[in-house]
Amino acid sequence: MHIRVISRAEILSLITMHDAIDAMARAFAQLSADQVEMPVRVALASGGGISLFMPARLGASFRASTASSS
Repeated sequence: MHIRVISRAEILSLITMHDAIDAMARAFAQLSADQVEMPVRVALASGGGISLFMPARLGASFRASTASSS
């Protein structure tokens, strides 16, 4: 598996602060509308450190898929 590490310069070239704030506002709106799948954080200890993973999936597609599987 290959994990891509994105530098600060790359992030700044891809998104403005205004766009990042707008994206967070949309994400929190979806969270409050119960359109987010967000499992509990996963912690993996290895070597001398720990990796923390916080996966999530946004959007109406999650809501539609859970409604159809019920």
